[in-house]
Parts: sequence; structure tokens; C-alpha cells
Amino acid sequence: MTLPQPRGEAARPSGPTARAGHGGVEWWVRWPLAPIAIAVPVALMVFYALGALGFYSIPFILRYLPTGIGPAEVSLELTTISFLIGFGLALPLGIIRAYPPRRTHRAPGAPLPPPTSLARKVLTWPLYGFATAYVAVIRGTPFLVQVFIVYYAIIYAYPRLTLFGLTVPFWAGLIALTINTTGYQAEALRGGFQSVDAAQIEAARAVGMTRFQTFRFVTFPQGIRLVTLPLTNEWISNFKTSTIVSYIAVAELFFWSRTYVAYQLSRPGEAFVMIAIFYLVINVSLSRVVSYLEEKRRIPGLGTPVIAARPG
Repeated sequence: MTLPQPRGEAARPSGPTARAGHGGVEWWVRWPLAPIAIAVPVALMVFYALGALGFYSIPFILRYLPTGIGPAEVSLELTTISFLIGFGLALPLGIIRAYPPRRTHRAPGAPLPPPTSLARKVLTWPLYGFATAYVAVIRGTPFLVQVFIVYYAIIYAYPRLTLFGLTVPFWAGLIALTINTTGYQAEALRGGFQSVDAAQIEAARAVGMTRFQTFRFVTFPQGIRLVTLPLTNEWISNFKTSTIVSYIAVAELFFWSRTYVAYQLSRPGEAFVMIAIFYLVINVSLSRVVSYLEEKRRIPGLGTPVIAARPG
């Protein structure tokens, strides 16, 4: 006979995976900052050890590292602006991809399906075909090719384009990053919307909700929370991809480290150590913050197992 558990007390797992005092949850899951507290001292030890062995000059890195703050701001601007615009463009593409048009096959003697409006017949298949082709092309071609196509298209169309004080290379890089991240975000959103439990959608339709209401109040809120981490990974990937726009003379982080530190100062080793420091600090910090917020704000039981509360 199983005794009922007191209300308000979290279930405690038993067996070899259980941990006393932690409800069966590993300590690095319960305290997201713990890995950083361990990794940072280890990384500093390795950094100083390699410097002591002569692989690079630590005083030089500490002296010239602040000069990369400006290029880092350019990289962050390119990444964040393109990501936000890409999200707005990817949302309708993700919705179209999540609900593909279907051919209805009626069995002999079955009732006729409800009539489909002419507008839906005309628009559904072309829109789905465009969304599918767009995602396939973006995910199937290198970003370097995409950025040069955009760059030369702008150069030929507007040789001296300057808007808001920004030059052609910046606009080309921003547009290329936006086009690229839109395709990847659309696929992430499609996966999130299709991951919502079908039983919840059927229940919403059973209580009288329309398709739009079902998507707005059931599918969309849960789908967005399910893709929080994938979208964060896409931002990080977009931030690292922005290094490629240095090949069209955008003065971002990689351009600064390659042109100024490696070539002008003749310090190639220090150049790439410094750019690695910038990327590690920004990407790891963002990843841990988003993981913490996702854990605090997620819907219990949706996507990941519920973490049991500590007794006491």
C-alpha cells in the first residue's frame, strides 16, 4: 500500500540516481552559476600557463584588449539587429511551415469535406512552397556566398549608398545576416509549434476556440517557450557568423584582430587569443543567463523535467 504524499512536498526519487538533500537533481543543474565558478579559474590558470610558456605575451593582451571594445559593439549591433528583424520575418514563415497544406482523400461513401475558400486555395500552396524553398536555400548554401551576393547586389545598384551614416559594407553585412538568420529561426519556430501536444489543441477546439484563438492562446505561448534555448543558440551562432562580414571590410571583431593586431602590430598569436576572449565572455555569459531565465519562467512539465524542490 502506498501512503499519500503530504501536499506541498515535492516527490523524492529513489534509486541509484537519487542524491541526498537535492531531490535527485545534480548540483550543477540546481545552481547554474556553479560551472562558471569552476570554469573561470581553470581558464585563467590555462591562460597564464600558456603565457608563461611563451605562446603569447600577457602584458600585450592586457594592454590592447580594451581597443577591441568598439569592434565588439559593431559585432553586437549587427547580430542583435539582424536577429530581431529576422525573428519578425521568421515568425510567419515558421507558422506556414508548421501547418502545411494537405490533400484530402475522401473514402467511398464518406461525407464531403467542408469547402475551402478560393483565397486559401490560391495562397496556401504558393506561400508554403516559398517558405520551404527559402529555408532550404538558406540552410543549404554557405553564408560566405550569401554575403558576397548581397554585397555585390548593393554595390551594383547603389554604388555610394549611405543611410544613417552607415556605409555599404555595414548594410550588406546587416542584410546578409538578416536573410541568413531568418531561415534558421523559421525552422526553429516550426519545430516549436509542432512540438505542442496535439491533445491540447484538440481540447481547445472542443471548447469552441477558433484556429486563430487556439494558436494565440495555446500553441504560440508554449511554442515560444520551447524554442527559447534554440533561438539563443541561433543568436550565438549568428554572432560567430558575423566574423565573415569582415571579408567585405566591416570593422567588427575579426576585422580588428586580423587587420590591426595581427598585421599592423605583427602579433597574430595575441590577435586570435584576444578575439577568443571576447567571444567566450559574451557567448558563455548570455548562454548561462538565458538558461537561468528559461528554467525560472518555463511552464512546469513542458519540454524538460520538473526539478524537485529542496526539502526543508
